[in-house]
Amino acid sequence: MIEKNEYTEKFRRELQEFILRQKSILDRLQSVEEKLALLENLDVSPTKNKEKALYDYQVNLDERKYTIHDVKGNKASMVSKRNCSALRDLSEIRSRCHTGTGDRSVIYKYRTIDNDSGESADWEEVEFKVDKMTSVDSSACLSLPVPLSEGESFEIQEEIDLINTFHSRNEWVTLVVEYPTEFFKLSLILPFERKPIGVRREESDGASNSFNKRRLYPEFDAENDQIVISWEEESPILGRAYTMFWDW
Repeated sequence: MIEKNEYTEKFRRELQEFILRQKSILDRLQSVEEKLALLENLDVSPTKNKEKALYDYQVNLDERKYTIHDVKGNKASMVSKRNCSALRDLSEIRSRCHTGTGDRSVIYKYRTIDNDSGESADWEEVEFKVDKMTSVDSSACLSLPVPLSEGESFEIQEEIDLINTFHSRNEWVTLVVEYPTEFFKLSLILPFERKPIGVRREESDGASNSFNKRRLYPEFDAENDQIVISWEEESPILGRAYTMFWDW
């Protein structure tokens, strides 16, 4: 009888120890689940505010249009207009230079925009100097006639005449998102007499392989004797290159 009671008591103790161990495991599992839930709700990616803190200005709207004026592609032009907001006080503005083959002449213009009324000042042509960054990239530093204050709105316009730039069968134009950008529109205008065989768009990060390859469809503007190809992108990725290719 005594042995039976001792056995029963031993079994009870072992059972209690087992229940306590299981409870401890359940408590730890619950703690892990709570931490996982916190991680799922935590935004570990860089916030826009942290991202913008690294730059002098943000681009609200980037509109770039390439126009090829003749069927051989010898004469072309590019107009790039960017609506921007200063993220700090600025006495000069830095902008990526357009690169490519052929000869070119470049003009930079600048104007301020009243944040309250939305009225724009007159365009002013500004002096600039080019700093070579790498073998393929250059940066233009624009001297401002009047310094900008943080929060002020302004526009930069780059006008380029391009000679002997698009005379091969396979051509492309690229827009690199160099500053935090809300929206861009990349347009290509071709002469009506030379229709493209195929047009596509793709994206790339640095020297990595391209991705997001998609076909683009030209619009035929018979009234103005033009072929129009457009690519619009909301919230493009900072540092990414957006390229439009065409065969003609």
